[in-house]
Amino acid sequence: MMSATQVTAVFASTVLSVMPTLQFSGMMTPVSSLEGPARILGSFWPTTWYMAVSVGTYTKGLGLIDLSAALMRLAVFGPVFTGLAILTLRKQER
Repeated sequence: MMSATQVTAVFASTVLSVMPTLQFSGMMTPVSSLEGPARILGSFWPTTWYMAVSVGTYTKGLGLIDLSAALMRLAVFGPVFTGLAILTLRKQER
């Protein structure tokens, strides 16, 4: 997807990242109630894990041991996502 201007690219990337975050992370509908591809996408979306950590910490008073699975997924997501971005983006000529 090529954009005509940088403003268009920023707007498109914002919409394309915020919409799945709201729909598949458990903010509006619990991930456990999603079906099919939406449930799969929701289980891999990092905001889902953040929501589990946030709710577990602030409302349930869970400790690090209880939240370790979600925290590990969040810790792994950053380097994996960055690595995929490096591999898939084209190099720019100077």
